[in-house]
Formats: sequence, structure tokens, C-alpha cells
Amino acid sequence: MDPIRTLLLARTHTVVLDPDRVAAAATRPSRDVDVDRFEDELVQLGYVMSLDLAMTIRRFPHQAIQELRSWMIETLGKPLGAQRPQVPLVRNRPTSPPRDAPSVYLQRVMTWLHARPDQPCPWCGEIKRVGALDPCGHLVCRTCWDGGNFAGCPICHRRVAPGDPFVRAASPEPIESIEPIGPIEPVAHHAGDLRLVHLAFDVVGVARSRFERLISAATPLAPADRQEVETVIDAMGPKAAIWLPAKIPVRETMAIAVARLWIVAPDRTAMVRATQGHLRSATDVLRVAAVLMGADPALREPLRLRSIGRGLRRAILEALDRLVPEQLLEDVMHHRALWRRVGERLHPYELAERLPTAALAFAAVRGTDLARATFGRAIRAQAQVMTSVRIADDRIAVARWAAPIERALHDRDPRAAAARLVERPGALLARVDHLVREIAARDPERMPELLAFVSQAISRGAPATLLVLASHLARRSAPAERRVFVPRGDVRRAWAMPDARRPLPAEAIASITATVRGELVARAETRRHFARAVIDRGLVDLPVALGDRVVGSSRLAWPRGSELAIPEGARVALHGDPALALAIACFDDAWRHVATMRGDAVELDATAGRHAVLVVSSDTAIEFDRVRAAIAIGDALRFELHGTGAVAVPATIDLATRRLRWIDVRSSRRGSLDRPGALARIARDLGDLAGSGARPSLWELACIHAAARANSIYIRERDGRITACKRRDGEPTVARLARLASGELDGTVASIPPANAPTWLAVLRDDLAIPPGSAGYVLDARGPGTELLRRSAADLVGELAAR
Repeated sequence: MDPIRTLLLARTHTVVLDPDRVAAAATRPSRDVDVDRFEDELVQLGYVMSLDLAMTIRRFPHQAIQELRSWMIETLGKPLGAQRPQVPLVRNRPTSPPRDAPSVYLQRVMTWLHARPDQPCPWCGEIKRVGALDPCGHLVCRTCWDGGNFAGCPICHRRVAPGDPFVRAASPEPIESIEPIGPIEPVAHHAGDLRLVHLAFDVVGVARSRFERLISAATPLAPADRQEVETVIDAMGPKAAIWLPAKIPVRETMAIAVARLWIVAPDRTAMVRATQGHLRSATDVLRVAAVLMGADPALREPLRLRSIGRGLRRAILEALDRLVPEQLLEDVMHHRALWRRVGERLHPYELAERLPTAALAFAAVRGTDLARATFGRAIRAQAQVMTSVRIADDRIAVARWAAPIERALHDRDPRAAAARLVERPGALLARVDHLVREIAARDPERMPELLAFVSQAISRGAPATLLVLASHLARRSAPAERRVFVPRGDVRRAWAMPDARRPLPAEAIASITATVRGELVARAETRRHFARAVIDRGLVDLPVALGDRVVGSSRLAWPRGSELAIPEGARVALHGDPALALAIACFDDAWRHVATMRGDAVELDATAGRHAVLVVSSDTAIEFDRVRAAIAIGDALRFELHGTGAVAVPATIDLATRRLRWIDVRSSRRGSLDRPGALARIARDLGDLAGSGARPSLWELACIHAAARANSIYIRERDGRITACKRRDGEPTVARLARLASGELDGTVASIPPANAPTWLAVLRDDLAIPPGSAGYVLDARGPGTELLRRSAADLVGELAAR
């Protein structure tokens, strides 16, 4: 099979067949024994064919079935590796094989039903109580079976047992219709949920739909997602460029896709022109160059750059030369050291005559002596037409755009700084706190003018910036105990200082936060509306992970800084590779080291001190992406460890309040995180940062969406109560959002009423009835999930972008 079909089967459990081949297949069933053996091997891997796939395959000749069987079993079984489910037939199985092949498949299916009666129905696709038909064992829900007039199984055409067609499921007794067997055993080494293998015919359409969804995602690509994007581009070639959306939300994703398109394009100059719209700055080109050179598109150090061919070097330089020269020079100076390293592999001066703007940028970052360069004349000519460039001592000097702002702030002239910042809304919003402080202290009558500038910038601001601004300003009426800084998101380099800033005026705080919330609500109102919304109060403890770039494969992804309660008498246990070791460092109220406890399981009540810091390390320096590891706390809480690094500090626990905070710190160096002093500093700094409330919570984000997009809102409180917030006649959405934030609700209801209309939700667990067409965020998705269009927190933020 071709790589795209194999990829789609592995990732989406969809078999994409050639429609012409299917149309030419026989119209009578092939030998039953071929498909029976095929289905038995699939169910041993945890897969069941959908109704249309099972019926279609039975029309194929023997050789075609064998080819499909070999390909599907190999593709679906490869990710399981040694972790395949153990699917026994029966206890005390007879030494002689059963007399009929269908009985083997039926016994195997009954093993799955004994493990979990609710399985996906191959007919309708919904997860519900299903039964196995007697005697073939094919699964179907009662609704689908009762909805037709069947005398036999429509898949294999065997006549079903008279009366009730289903074999009794989840029974410890022997199956009556099968010769002597023992009691049914449940499936082992598996959660017990079967997965459907679907049928499709349009390989290009299916591949394009998934490709566009991955490219448009608001979170960075996981390794498997990146492999899929690159595989599709390799298979489709340059025409995959037309599948790129007009705007790719994540710049790292853009770099991966554009770099791959440059690699597969026979005419790289044409492909550079076709993808130039996605390269809005020199940093975008730098990310593409990093991908081409085998480095991280997020530009995280250490970056190891490899050499590339002449054609790709020319493509990078052409992309740089097409940028606006003034913005190009300013942007390359932000990553001056990295551009120098990239330039060593690009040889930019070879094309100085043809691409003078790109050569000028490298001359600026390198400090090239133009008097001694053979290409100096071309660069001088280009420099003469640029207002931000001058030549001093035969070297390029670049006037920074932010220099007048820094001078104005140094000269205590915040009004001049604000007037300059208006040109770039993002830069203005990043300096609001500083500007308001200076205006309030030196020129308070200018405050309305500044607020007008800020309001103008808010209308064009990025949603993440606006959310952070509102949360930050809401807590600036008084100084914080400590200010914590995390350079470039590296928590290992976090540092803190006392907060010496003056509080901001209440009027300015109220004005700016009201403008921000009004803008976000107005943007949310342009999105799809729902009859009702369901949100969990527990989302207050989960921050919006705006700056976290770590992508793991865990189904349950706790945002860094999340808090949750732990039960009394719980213990911490490490599960996974035996090369991993667990340690718990204990500290007193002043974060002085008290003791360190080690072992695969540690009783929390036996630990000393006030704070406990969990440390997981590998004796063999194996990174967590290559091993299975999880932290279990009591019987209900489990946290999987993923990502790079061989040492992890996953969480801290306040033993007095019984609260756990997920901090998710990792390092590749063993000695960097297992020293008590380093652990205390990191745990305290991140705890203070999370406790400051300066980061928006998922509760705040959910309230914005719910208030703007749903008529009725139901809040699941921590104590199990259900409160309601109805839309009042003539009530502005901003006022409704304010009621949600203040707790001015419309009373308590006994339960969330059932509804057939789609629901918007933001919940910790999907343990509620979800009507078809629903959408929203679920932290722990353990329910069926078939009726829900899941959104990540980053997706919810992205939906608040200005249109």
C-alpha cells in the first residue's frame, strides 16, 4: 500500500480502498474462513471492522483479502509493540481446537464484552451497550438491530439464533451455544475498549481534510502529527502547497510545512514565491532554515545545525530578500547570534549582487568590513535607499525601531513613548503597566489620552495578549509579594525579586479590563452559538497554557501550574520502567530542606515538613519519550510523564492544605534538578508565579465563550451542585459575563436537563450526556467522545482572534 493509505490506517483507523477496485469486485461472498481468520486477528489487536468495511471485504477474492489482511495487521499492530492486549478465549480452554471457526471469533468478542459492555457499534458508530450475534459473534447495538427486519447477520449472512439473537454478554457462566468451555475471562493488558476500522474511498480527500486540520491547529505538532504532515507533503508533492490555509496559527507548524515543500519542489524559486505569504518576518525564515538544517523550529537551544545543499541555501536567501528591508534588518537583530550561526552554512555573500537585501542583513549581524569586501559596493548601494541604515567606519549600523521608545521612557516622557508604540499594538499592550505607572505619577491629566491609545491597540491585539493583560491588571491594585521571571519559558532559569512597583490607579485598571473583556466578548459572539453551555467551577484551578510549548502524547494533559486536591492517606507511587527512580524532597515553611525519601511508593503522611517536591530520574539517562512512566497518587490520580529530559520534577505538594501543583519541569542533566537548593528555588518560584493569579485561568476563558455563545449556562460546582445563569431580556453579554465572574447567578437546579440541541462545554470530565454536534474543551476525556468536537485550550484562545 502507498504511504498515505498506510498513514491514514495507522492514525485514523480508516481503510481507504480504490473505488474502481471495489466496484469490480465479486458480488457474492468470498470464502468465509478467510475473513473469519482476518476478523479474529483484528479483534486480538482490539479492532473491529465497521459494517460497510466488513461487507465490502467479503466481496473480495482470496488473494485481495490476504493482501489486505497482511497490510492491516502489520500497520495496526506495529504501534502496540510488546503492549498487545491479551485476549483469551476461555478459562481451561480445551486442547483440541473448536469445531467451527465462528465460535473462536465469538469467544474472543465475548472476552471484550466481559471487559467492557459499552463498545462502538459497527453499524451506527456510537458507543453504547452492544451485543454479539449468535452464532457469528458480529457486534451490533439493540437500536440498530431492532431498526431492521433481519433473519440473519447482514455481514456474514449466517442465520441468527431464533428468539433473542444476542449471546449473553459479560457473564461468568459458559456461553450456552458453544461446546464445553469454561467461564469467560476479560481482556488483559488493555483498557478494554474496542476501536472501529472504517472504510473510505477518496484517499486525497481524507488526507487533505486531516492535513488542513493539523496545519490549522492552535497547538504545536506532536511528533506523530509532524510525521504525518511531512509524509503527506512527500506523497502529494508541490501541489500540497494549495492545501495550506491563508494563516497558520503556530509558527513552528508553518516552518515544518514550508520547509518540506521547499525540499520536494523541483522548482524551489517558484515554491518560495508560492509560500512567501506565510513568511511574514525574518524569524519565520529563520524557523524554516532551522527545520532544513535539522534543528528545532521553536529555536530552543541547544541548536545543532547541519549543512544543506546549494538549492536550499538559495531558497532561504531568496525568501529573506523578498521581505520589507526595514523590517528584515530589525528582525534579524533580535536573533543576531543565531543568524550568525545560520549564515555560516548559507554563504550569503555568494549571491550579494543578486540578493543585496539578504546580504545587507548578514553584513549587519556579522559586522562585515565593507571596505575589504568584494561585494561592498552592492551592499553600500542597498544601504543608501534605507532610512534605518547608516554606514559607520565601513560597517552597517542599524537604527532600532524601539530606540526612541527607550529614550522617551529614560527621559520620563511616557506620552512620547506611547505615541510611538501606537504603530505596533502588540508592543504597546506589552508596556501598558509601565506606561500607566509613569503617566499616573508624572502627567495624570494625560491618562485619558493614553487610555485611548490602549483601547485602539486592544481592538487589534492578539487574544493571548489580551487575556494576560486583563488577568495581570486585575491584580495590580496592590503590589505582589514577589515578582517571578521565567526567561524564554525555561523554568530552570526562573528568578524572583521583591515587587517595588507602584499600584496602578483603580480607574485605569477598570477602564482597560472592561475594554479588554468587551473586545473578547465581541469576538466570541461572532463564533457558532449553542442553546446551552456546561462549565465546571474546577477550571479555576487550571491556568491557560499560553506559553507552554511541550507537546506530549498523553490523553490527559494538565497545564503547567494546575492545582488539585489530594485525598487523605494517599501515597505517591511510580509506575513504569524499572530504570526510573522516585524521590520526594521535603521542606519546611521557609523552604529549608528537611529530608529526602526514596522508593517506588512513599506514604505522604509519613513525609516531614510543609512542602513535598517530587523528583523522577533515570539511572540510564533515558528520556521520558522513550519509556513508559506515570506518577499515581492514591487510587484516583494518575499523571503520565512525557517529553524530553531524563530528570523530571512533575509536581509539588502542600502537605498542610493537601493541594498538588503540577509544575512539569524537566532536564537532560541529572545534577541540575536533584539538589535540594535548586528544587526549593524552582518549586517556590513557580508556586508564587501560579499563585499570583497573573495568568488567566481556563474558568475565565470558558466564561467568555459561554456568556457570548450560549443562551443557558449550567455550572457544575465543586460540591456537586448545579447552578444556572440564564440570559436575561436586554442584558448585554458583558454584563452577563460580569455576573458569571461575581457569582450573581440564577439559583440552583436539581440536575442539568436533557437536551437534543448541541451543547458548548468546558469541563474536567465528559461524564454527562453529550448531544450530537456539541463542541468544547474536556480535560479528561474518558467517555464515548463520538458526539463531541473537542477543542484544546489553545483552540479556545485562537477562536477569540480578531476577524
